[in-house]
Amino acid sequence: MKINKESIFYKLWKDPIAKSGLFIVGLACLIAALGYAITPDKTKDANAMHLPLAAKKPGFSIDILYIPLALTDYESQWSYFGIDPQFEEIPISEYRIENDQLVYTPYVGEGVEGLEKRVFLKHLGPALFKTEDYIKHKTFWLGTDRYGRDLLSRLILGTRISLAVGLISVFISLLIGIPLGTLAGFYKGKVDVAIMWVINVIWSIPTLLMVIALTLVLGKGFWQVFVAVGLT
Repeated sequence: MKINKESIFYKLWKDPIAKSGLFIVGLACLIAALGYAITPDKTKDANAMHLPLAAKKPGFSIDILYIPLALTDYESQWSYFGIDPQFEEIPISEYRIENDQLVYTPYVGEGVEGLEKRVFLKHLGPALFKTEDYIKHKTFWLGTDRYGRDLLSRLILGTRISLAVGLISVFISLLIGIPLGTLAGFYKGKVDVAIMWVINVIWSIPTLLMVIALTLVLGKGFWQVFVAVGLT
């Protein structure tokens, strides 16, 4: 089979920078597809907050106590769209077991000693018998934000949102742009002038200001952002 060295695919494959970019985009798509399956924080939008852990550096690790919010059957620990919080997560610095109680010291900050608290082991759930079932050592590989949320989890989910904004907004712009371009090219004359006049008016407005104005009109939310970016 003869290889056409003038084809765009051959040139793409032979260009190391292009291949690197293709690999990065492919990796981003894979991460976005896996989503909550690989995020340390599996709550919706990776929004589990631990204010005592605010702005921690990458690699910070600590023990987390998981207290069930309700003694019911727990949902699956994975969902494509995340799960509702099922546990009260408490960062702790020390713990021990006394009879039928767990005695723990909440983490309140470096160099600050928290007050001891107690919880009955039976309140940790009927299926939890071993210490490692309700106290787990957690590492924040990319650190935390100012609300104590896991940055790695939010970065993974942010990849999904960024790709969605790019794809959906381009799709919206195609739905609008192709018909307008077709009409302008087919009828020409006054139709072409009118369409170009509208486009020039829109282009005269800074894109960021247009997006902000549209999101204020349409309201807050991901779909409103998709539409605003697509229209501009």
